[in-house]
Amino acid sequence: CSGGGEQTVLVMTRPEKMEDEVEMSDLEDSRANYPLGGARRVQESRVVLALSLLSGVLLLVVVCLSAAVWSLSAEREPVAAPTAVQPSTDVATIFPSQKDTTLSACNNNGALYFGYSQCKCFQCYQGETCSVFNPKDCVMDANSGTPFLWEQYWVEHPEAEVRIKPSIHLGYMVLPLPELEIVLKELHALVGNAVTTDRYLVISGGSTALINSAVYGLGPDDGNATTQVWAHTPYYGQYREFPRVWNSKKVQWVGDGAHPTPRPDAPVVELLASPNNPDGRMQSKRIPGSRALIDGAYYWPHFTPITHAMDPPKEDMVIFTLSKLTGHASTRFGWAWVKDKATADKLRMFNAMWSIGGASIDAQVKTIKILRHLIDTRGGPIKYAAQRMRARWDALNEVFTGSTRFKLQEFDPPAQCSFFKTVRKPSPAYAWIQCLRPEDYPCKQTMVRAGISGRDGWTGFGASSAFVRLQLLMRDRDFETMLNKLKPLLQD
Repeated sequence: CSGGGEQTVLVMTRPEKMEDEVEMSDLEDSRANYPLGGARRVQESRVVLALSLLSGVLLLVVVCLSAAVWSLSAEREPVAAPTAVQPSTDVATIFPSQKDTTLSACNNNGALYFGYSQCKCFQCYQGETCSVFNPKDCVMDANSGTPFLWEQYWVEHPEAEVRIKPSIHLGYMVLPLPELEIVLKELHALVGNAVTTDRYLVISGGSTALINSAVYGLGPDDGNATTQVWAHTPYYGQYREFPRVWNSKKVQWVGDGAHPTPRPDAPVVELLASPNNPDGRMQSKRIPGSRALIDGAYYWPHFTPITHAMDPPKEDMVIFTLSKLTGHASTRFGWAWVKDKATADKLRMFNAMWSIGGASIDAQVKTIKILRHLIDTRGGPIKYAAQRMRARWDALNEVFTGSTRFKLQEFDPPAQCSFFKTVRKPSPAYAWIQCLRPEDYPCKQTMVRAGISGRDGWTGFGASSAFVRLQLLMRDRDFETMLNKLKPLLQD
């Protein structure tokens, strides 16, 4: 049979004897041995033989027709040559770029999040689609550090989405994905804020979990020793809470004015954020002989000039978090660079006990995709945040200038930033405000009366209720509303 000018020939040959074919001699034997059923068996065998020949004819027709169709198709569209097998993309497949309507569905005054049927309105906005603005009767929430600063950026960059197949990593074993360490090292090489060569990577479900595990990992192996946990005032309040939650003689909080001395039976673990939360100042170890956890959550170019790569000694460690780099706080991903293998192993063992290995596979996949976008754009999310943080601090400094009632924190001097290749001023994540009049204490309540809720200086940071912290990682419109509430208070 032919198709499209080419000829396909099907040759059918007959073997001397097929396994299921009955010869006439066999039929004769069958008649002799089974005289009552022999004739019927002969007839059945002939039917089988006829069906076999019919099947062969039908097969010949199908092959001919297929060849004709293939030939006609080949004339319309060339058949591509075989290609090499491509690397597997089962872990994360990029969604096709599409417009993100999370905000536009709510008039850009709220967000329609996945899984919700109603808009979640931004602060001071009301209504089914968040169309009503009522700043007079609302109290701005500036207490938390929720990083909505990047929300608009990611709405404008939906290409960073990932899809994870449900067949990926069903078991309990959670290990760092091979690409994770690669992309983290590329990140720090781009920014210049940490040494990663000859360091052990430890991952966890956010930096908060790493701080908890560090208290254990930096502590002694001696079961009879008591670890003294200390931080310089003002400090991030969670540093104080971890030892209290442990409620153990093995781990004790000794901060709030104390200046502990390390001893063999009572070593000191020093917790310090650099830049510091709440005041944004760079810090270094203060207790000689202590082991330090350096919290680098805010050591990124949008908060402070990058002047050096953090390279703590063997007895110390440095941690980072995705939340203050790209805004993905709910992804829960943090990482540490540790020089000492024994310490890294202790951290991993702690993570294995409390979270079966640290960060989930889903969190790792999302982190890889987000950071790959950051690297490919040469710091797109960093530049976006740096521009807004600088503008916010310029506006705050203008409002606070000349006030005899309130005072902003002092800043580290401008410095050459290795990422931006220029001299830059710090632009911390928080405003650390001091009330200068005793009648305004606690300073937090004075802010609440003005329609702004901040975090108290004593309960949140071990300082004094003369201070209050206001977070600056909010959305643009929320910052504008807060600034408008501050102006009449500072003019009073």
